[in-house]
Amino acid sequence: MKRSLLYIAVIVGLLIASCQEEVRLDLTDGDPQIVIEARITTDPGPHLIKLGLTTSYYEESGNDTVRNAAVRLIEENDGEVTLNEMYPGYFYTPEGFQAEVGEEYTLEVEYNGQTYSATGEVLPFPILDSVVVRYQEERVFREAGYYCYFYGKTPKGQINYYRWMVYENDTLFNDRGDYLLADDEFVQEDISNLELPYPFEVGDTVRIEQYALNEKTYTYFLGLVNLLFNDGGIFSPAPVNPTTNIKNVTNEGNPPLGYFQVSSVITETLVIEEE
Repeated sequence: MKRSLLYIAVIVGLLIASCQEEVRLDLTDGDPQIVIEARITTDPGPHLIKLGLTTSYYEESGNDTVRNAAVRLIEENDGEVTLNEMYPGYFYTPEGFQAEVGEEYTLEVEYNGQTYSATGEVLPFPILDSVVVRYQEERVFREAGYYCYFYGKTPKGQINYYRWMVYENDTLFNDRGDYLLADDEFVQEDISNLELPYPFEVGDTVRIEQYALNEKTYTYFLGLVNLLFNDGGIFSPAPVNPTTNIKNVTNEGNPPLGYFQVSSVITETLVIEEE
């Protein structure tokens, strides 16, 4: 049945494609904007701070390279962290550098006469007690396979925001549906029987990284997910860039794109075994 549906889908897709004509709009190119992607965590470094520039809508080569930028990472109590520019626009913290819970870190980027800045505090670790693996039979909207369920507790006395990144045999699940985000309203005080939406096979190595996010970082990723799922239909809102947590100190009306994530992280690695 599934194979028949696949054949039908392919035929319909070909028919639709044969009726479509590509229309190339004459779009006005805006000035390039800087894109900042930065994440430092409590894991040992090096951690990457990546700079790029936006390009034309029809440009297929990706973001342009940023050259001659100055990047600083400042610890609240320990001064400046030396960053090494390995390639143009790729800045790394020293080997072994790791953020500390309770510390504030400020990122400063100087480029083309503009100064960009963001500050974030490393929030306490989320508590991951255990990960349980169960085999599930195939059913509607679920493939057969081994699924991971995890249990833990959330830090008390604060509002918590989380992101999970999941790797299968060292490959990150990185499609638009793989931004796994949650806040206290979803998780409550206990993380109980929370299922990862991926079927695994016997022998797979699974790595789960659980990050504690600041509210502004969480808001950025939530906006990114909304943008990725905006299909451009007549009932969809006009697409907008996610709200960055980085400000342009020189010109507040011209913020950069991207984010600065400062997180505690816990990692669980397991190999799927047959039940």
